Amino acid sequence: MGLSLHEVLLVYLLTPIAGFLDGLLERITGFLVPPLVGAIEFGAEQTGFRVLGYLAQGISYLNWTRFPLRLSTPFMLSFLTAAVAAVLLFAFMMVNVLVLTWLERKMFSRMWDMRGPMAASLNNMQALWWVFVVAGLAALAVWVWVAWFVYPGEVADSVKIAGVALGGFVAFGSLLWTRGHLEGAGFMQQLADGNKFFLKELIIPRAADLTIYNLAPILFVSSSIVLIAAIPFSDGFFAVDTSMGLIFTMGVFAVAPLAVLGGGWAQNNKYTLIGGMRSAAMMMSYEIPLLLSLVPVFIFAGTFNPLEIVQRQVDAGVWFGTGTFFLAPLVFMICLVAEVERIPFDLPEANSELVEGWVTEYTGMRFLFLLMAEYIRSFVGAAILVLVFFGGWTGPIYAALAPTLVGILGFDLAVLFMLAKIYLVFILFIWIRASLPRVRTDQILQIGWHRLLPLALIAIVIAMFMQFLDWTSWSLF
Repeated sequence: MGLSLHEVLLVYLLTPIAGFLDGLLERITGFLVPPLVGAIEFGAEQTGFRVLGYLAQGISYLNWTRFPLRLSTPFMLSFLTAAVAAVLLFAFMMVNVLVLTWLERKMFSRMWDMRGPMAASLNNMQALWWVFVVAGLAALAVWVWVAWFVYPGEVADSVKIAGVALGGFVAFGSLLWTRGHLEGAGFMQQLADGNKFFLKELIIPRAADLTIYNLAPILFVSSSIVLIAAIPFSDGFFAVDTSMGLIFTMGVFAVAPLAVLGGGWAQNNKYTLIGGMRSAAMMMSYEIPLLLSLVPVFIFAGTFNPLEIVQRQVDAGVWFGTGTFFLAPLVFMICLVAEVERIPFDLPEANSELVEGWVTEYTGMRFLFLLMAEYIRSFVGAAILVLVFFGGWTGPIYAALAPTLVGILGFDLAVLFMLAKIYLVFILFIWIRASLPRVRTDQILQIGWHRLLPLALIAIVIAMFMQFLDWTSWSLF
C-alpha cells in the first residue's frame, strides 16, 4: 500500500520547506531582535518605565529560537499538512465538478437533441487561441529542465520521452485543434457560469429565519466537501486511512437531508417548505435500504476500511458486486440516485413543480455552492459504488495494463482507472435522468419500503450463502 497524500506532503514537501524557513527566520530574527530588545531595555532603565521592560520581554519571544510555534514542530507540521492536503483535495474535486457539469450538458443535450449545449463554444474570442500553445510549450520546457538538469540520471529515458511527447502533443495538437480561435468544446462555459454567479446579488427573503437560512447551505456544502476525505482514489492517493471510513462517509451523507429540511423551512416559502418535507419523507424510505445494501460488502470483506475492501477484492480476484449477482449494487445505485436528489428522485427540487424546490430563495454564490455540492455528492456516491462493489481502481484491465504502463511512464495510473469507473457510473446517472420521468412522493415511498428494502434483505441472504460456499476463492481475474 502506498503513502497517503498526507504522508507524501509531510515527508517530501513540508518537512524540508519548514526546516528551511525555520533556519531563515532564525537568522533574520537573530539579527534584528537582540539589538531591538537591548535598545528598549536600555530605555526602560533610563526612564524607569516598567511597560518598556514588559515590551522588551515580549519582543524577545519574536526571536525564532524561542518562538513556541516553530514550523518544524510536530504540531505545526501536522497542521500545515492537513491544510495543504485539504486545499489539494478541494482543487482536485473542483476540477472533477467542472468536468462532470460539462459532461452532463453535452450528453444530455445529445440525448434530447438540444443544439445549444451541443454546439457551445467561444468562437468569437479570436485573440486567445495562442494560450493553449504557450501552455504546452511552457510545460514542455519545465519538463525538460526537471528531467535533464534538476535530476540528471535519475529519470528513466522512457519517462523523458513520454514527457516530451505529451508536451509536444499539447502544444502542437492544440494549435490544430483551436484552428486559430479559442474553441474549448463548450468547456469554458463552466468558467463563464461561475463568473456569472460571482456577480449576482445575494437576496435574502424579508421574513426568512436568518440563522437557519444561513446555516443550512453551510451545513449542506461542508458535509459534502468532508465526504472527499475518506475516499481513496488509489492505494497512494488518499487523505485519511481509517478503519471506519465507510461508516463515516455514509453518516456524513445522512446530514444533508437535515440541511435541506431546515433550509426549506427557514425561507418562509411554501414551495421551499414542500421541498424540505419531501426530502425528509424520501430519507425515511431510501436510507435503510441504502445501508442494508452495504451489508454484503461487510460480510465479504470483514472491514469498513475502503482501502482494505479494495485489497480484499484484489486478493480474492473477484468483485464483491458479483457476490450477490449484482443485486446489492443495483439497490445501492437506486438509493444513491435518491440520496443525491437526481431524476427520477429529485423531488426536493422538482423545478417543473416547485420553481427550484428548497433552493428557490438562494441566489448568487449560495446557489452556486449548493449546485456544486450536489455534483460533489454524486461524484463521491459513484466513487463508493466503484470502491465497494467493483474493485475500485483494480480489475482485469488494470491488472493487464498496469505493469506495461508503469514500465513506460515510470509511475502508476491507478487514479485514472478509478476516475474512468466513476465517470462511467456518472454517465449512467445522466442516462437515467434523460430517460425516466420524475416519480411522485407516494411512489418513492412505495419503491423504498416495498421494493428496495426486500431486495436489500434478499441480497444479504445471498451474501451469507455465498460466503458459506467460500465464493471468494473462485478467482475471476
